[in-house]
Amino acid sequence: MTPSFQGLFYYLWIAPRVLQVLLLAVLIKRNLHPRFPIFTGYTIFSLCNFCALFFLSPASLAAYFKWYSSVLVINTALRFGIVHELFSHVFASRSSLYRIEKRLFRWTTMLMLCVSIAFAAFTTASDVASTWFDVHVLERSGHIVLWGLILYLFMLSSYLHLTWDRLDFGIAVGFGILSSMGLALDAIRSQIGLASHLTLDLLDMASYHCCVLIWLFYLLSPERKREPAPDAIPHTDLEVWNRELDQLLQQ
Repeated sequence: MTPSFQGLFYYLWIAPRVLQVLLLAVLIKRNLHPRFPIFTGYTIFSLCNFCALFFLSPASLAAYFKWYSSVLVINTALRFGIVHELFSHVFASRSSLYRIEKRLFRWTTMLMLCVSIAFAAFTTASDVASTWFDVHVLERSGHIVLWGLILYLFMLSSYLHLTWDRLDFGIAVGFGILSSMGLALDAIRSQIGLASHLTLDLLDMASYHCCVLIWLFYLLSPERKREPAPDAIPHTDLEVWNRELDQLLQQ
């Protein structure tokens, strides 16, 4: 690794975590952590995971990879939890739909899991180590499910004219970018294997840096005061839609 690449690598590795410290401090100072407990926990976990990987990296590459692959499941589970948190907040704006939010989230997750399993089943290892290949498949499966859930949330909220909180929207946009970039890089890795892995790692780290900047921007930006809208008949008759969906789910 050349000195210029090494400097860029360490910047993209360290800078987002410094910003996450600020992000965590603002969340706690503004007493937003009770509203976003999983996102707060994810931020703390990311900082602790970074500290462990940072001290393991110069010691042993094998120990670094073992730790990275061990905590990957926790990292993925926390991201799913954040998306579920967003589902709860967005659907809370419509009391008639709030009670079916968990079922919609569960059904969508199961659908995207089936898609990710199908992709994994047709993925064949080339010239890479089997352990690296397994981690790659797990990462890609998590990106597929996360991307599908966020896309579904955006599409459904747009169709039903649901109201987004500013920070909820920023978090969703950040994870949407992160999962989209992850899928693109995974597709490239599946074709070239370990070749040019440093460039792809830098792109992955840069996308995470952008996501943290987006979260911090939406957290620090002042909330626009919205005038209470008069009660009106919505474009979509949510009550009728809700009753029909309840009947469908109970069958």
